[in-house]
Amino acid sequence: MKIKDIKEKNTSKILNYLRKNEGISKKDLSEGIKLSPSTVTDLCAPLLKEKIIEEIGMLESDKPGRKKVLLKINYDYKKVIGIDIKKNKTTIIITNLKGDILNKIILELENQEPEKYLKQLLEYLEKFLLDTKISFTEILGIGIGVVGAVDSVEGKTIDFIGFWNEEVFLKKIFEKKFNVPIIVSNNVKNLAIQQMFINNDLNDFFLLKYGIGVGGSLVIGGELFKKDSAFSGEVGHSIVIDDNEICPICKRRGCFENNFSEKALIKKVKKIFNSEKMPILYNLAKGDEKNIDFKKILKAGSLGENEILILLEEASKYLGIILLNMFTLFYPKKIILCGEIFKNEIFINYLFSYIHQKQILDFKKIIVVSEIDTDKELKSSVYPVIKEKFYNI
Repeated sequence: MKIKDIKEKNTSKILNYLRKNEGISKKDLSEGIKLSPSTVTDLCAPLLKEKIIEEIGMLESDKPGRKKVLLKINYDYKKVIGIDIKKNKTTIIITNLKGDILNKIILELENQEPEKYLKQLLEYLEKFLLDTKISFTEILGIGIGVVGAVDSVEGKTIDFIGFWNEEVFLKKIFEKKFNVPIIVSNNVKNLAIQQMFINNDLNDFFLLKYGIGVGGSLVIGGELFKKDSAFSGEVGHSIVIDDNEICPICKRRGCFENNFSEKALIKKVKKIFNSEKMPILYNLAKGDEKNIDFKKILKAGSLGENEILILLEEASKYLGIILLNMFTLFYPKKIILCGEIFKNEIFINYLFSYIHQKQILDFKKIIVVSEIDTDKELKSSVYPVIKEKFYNI
């Protein structure tokens, strides 16, 4: 390993340790990362000069001698642009290095051909940066989050759920316009990185995201478990039932996502929607199936709509099978559940009830519902940029 590589590796150690232990001295830092005090001092000098880290005062002590100077990361050193692309809604945000949103704009761009959509998006982004008076010298990079399979090396979408049916080379398109690092990644993998930044002690876990699609991401030793295939982690396409309908994404019959995702459950509900079978939902939707969305379905279930309770119990059963199998294969310390459905008490009770029928181990100590809600999820696309371009120098 070259001296330059060693220096960069040790600098990354310092930054990562300061992120998890804000306001510590160089002495405590050197003990924490197991480097000599002189090495830490040498490495911190350029970081302080460039204002990447900063001194925030001294530690009061009764002991004689020099007082400890406390250090922290300067989270305003650079800014990050995050672009969250979903059907009918695109969100552009600017954050600091902590992920705090400084500016945000929500665009309701139509689901159209990639070329037209991206032309509009780039125009809005340029105007947004002009309005916020941010220069590109301040930008660490741009993170773009999409739903579905992504080739993160080439920065292209492979199968963009609910949007494009063709490969789109987002990275190349954005690099032509902006001279900053561009990272294109799957929304579930972004959430897993975001979860690590929220919970510093989480290093080995499996995150499952339930929404219009169902995906998972495995983290081992603080790093995403990656395979060459862009479809790795698509646990939603696990075969769970006998079914004749072919999934348009995995091209197989009987996968979980095609039968029990938000989109699939809405479709099932609409098939049997009427005032007799679903009086509660009928009232919530004002008698019009066009008004049915997943929140109304969950609310109707919470109010005791029998047909919906049957569907939720069935979905929880097959999701339970997926979680138990993932636990058997990888034995993660935690399973993190992310999605609006997991805020629903009835669904969670169904899920744990099924798991406890099959598993003696107390899964309530292993399964955790993520604190990342719909609003926090909007900024997940900035975290791969922060992780790769700031902390992993």
